[in-house]
Amino acid sequence: MRGELVTLREKVAVTEERLAHLTITRETLLSLGGEDRVSQGAATQQAPERPVPSTG
Repeated sequence: MRGELVTLREKVAVTEERLAHLTITRETLLSLGGEDRVSQGAATQQAPERPVPSTG
């Protein structure tokens, strides 16, 4: 169980890092003028969940 918990924590850390990068990318795109092309509802809509690829 402990090994599985360590693996899950690692996956959470990787996922949080990817989310941080996506957030930065979104903010960059909006600052470049994308906010005029994206409706307020679409900008706050969450992407569908996708499974995290296994690393082993």
